[in-house]
Amino acid sequence: TPKNYVPTGTKLGWHAIGDAGQSDIFRDLAPHEACPPTVKFIVDVGPSALVKACDPAAKIIGRFIDGGGENYEGFTTDADLEWQANHRLAQLMPLWEFHRHNVDYWEIINEQDPPGVEGQARLARFFVHAMNVAEANGYKLALFSHSTGVPEPEEWDAIAATGVFERAAAGG
Repeated sequence: TPKNYVPTGTKLGWHAIGDAGQSDIFRDLAPHEACPPTVKFIVDVGPSALVKACDPAAKIIGRFIDGGGENYEGFTTDADLEWQANHRLAQLMPLWEFHRHNVDYWEIINEQDPPGVEGQARLARFFVHAMNVAEANGYKLALFSHSTGVPEPEEWDAIAATGVFERAAAGG
């Protein structure tokens, strides 16, 4: 059963790459208790502490694109899914540790479009493995992050048939 995690208002109140002034904006909003209910920070998740100070219930999504020159976002449909999940999270979790109390969900890939029904189903199974690793270490993941128009309806059916959404709901 679908669950609305943001009961009222906009679902995504802010989407920021780096800290391009949003720290100042959140400092200005905090005294008025007007922070957005959901914020996605990319590259620099530091301002998440300001949002949480303004509204502890705000949902924060964080994403690190790379670290030390290595791209963390790629997904390969022909590689072992469990290995990819373990490898990706071993790279990312040390980066997340400092922000553990301010970021609610971590996005580990963005706008991937593996080819066809089986490619999308493999991506879903990858996320099941990734959720297992993340949750065992006290983290939660933002799943899929597809771009507009992706996936196709039959690909959504294949994704849903993997049980990924039931697994996500079970883990919160």
